[in-house]
Amino acid sequence: MPSMPPEPAHSTEDRRNPPITTADVLVACRELAAAGEPVTRRSVREKLGRGSMTTIHNGVREYEHQQTPSLPPVELTPEDQQIITELGARALTIAAERVQHIHSEREALLLANAEATEARANDAIAAAEARIEEAQQQALIAENARQAAIAEKDKATASAAAAAERALRTEGQMEQLASRNAALTARLHDIEQELAVSKTRIELEIVGRRQAESELATATSTLAALRETQQAQAQAQAQTLAQIREALAAEQALRIEVTHQRDSSLAALEKQQHELAALTTTLSRMEATITSQEASIRQLSLDLASERDRVTQLTVIASSTEQHAAALRSLEETVAALASRTEKHPPKEASQNQQDQ
Repeated sequence: MPSMPPEPAHSTEDRRNPPITTADVLVACRELAAAGEPVTRRSVREKLGRGSMTTIHNGVREYEHQQTPSLPPVELTPEDQQIITELGARALTIAAERVQHIHSEREALLLANAEATEARANDAIAAAEARIEEAQQQALIAENARQAAIAEKDKATASAAAAAERALRTEGQMEQLASRNAALTARLHDIEQELAVSKTRIELEIVGRRQAESELATATSTLAALRETQQAQAQAQAQTLAQIREALAAEQALRIEVTHQRDSSLAALEKQQHELAALTTTLSRMEATITSQEASIRQLSLDLASERDRVTQLTVIASSTEQHAAALRSLEETVAALASRTEKHPPKEASQNQQDQ
């Protein structure tokens, strides 16, 4: 009996496991890169063992986008900006000269790509039909093998029954019959699984054929749309080119105006700096004068305090002098009163002396 090809390990898992997502594809890409293996759509498909090619394609493209290094920001000097402006004007001139040539080449290339896509789609459809026919033949062969295995199993079962009825055989013969029966049963199971795999392959080929037909229709409609929009794109590009030229002219004028404003601002700033220096000098002088005046005020305050002390002392002395004057006035009044009394009533001895005289 011819040997059948082994069943792929992932054929039965596709129905039990959930569909592959973009996150699964990114994980597989990182694992391949960490192992030093190339990250391609085929290697990712082999790594996962299943999954839609569309999902794998989108995931690999996102991984490649993530691996693209980001450029650091660049600070441009005025000289660099001038050079970029000149190069931009030169590039616009070259682009204007080549726009028409590029449009014609692009139309020819789109037409060639559409024809090539149509040819590839036809080849893919033919290959899919061939694979479907081959899968159907393999399914037919598997079905024949299954029928033959069933017949062999029935024959082995009949032989076993006859051997049991005839007599007791040796233990070795019984074991051989049992082993053969088990092998045939296993072979039948394998053939049934191979038949299921063949059916799955046929279904996949049918799906591939439908996808190829859809791609062909999409390519045809895309070519028609590209032809219809080519003239509009050319006009839009011409308008964009004119707008870029106008923007460059406006930017150049703006740069000239900004340069004039910057020069005026620098002159005004320099004048303000000179005025500020003069004001600073004047302020320093005023501060020195204020410091001197404050010292004079402090000395005057000290002199005023000393004068106040002297006035206080003089006030005390004057008060004491007034008291002494009052006492003298009182003493004088007393002396005057005594003198007056003495004149009015002289002593007896003085009267006798006057009489004696």
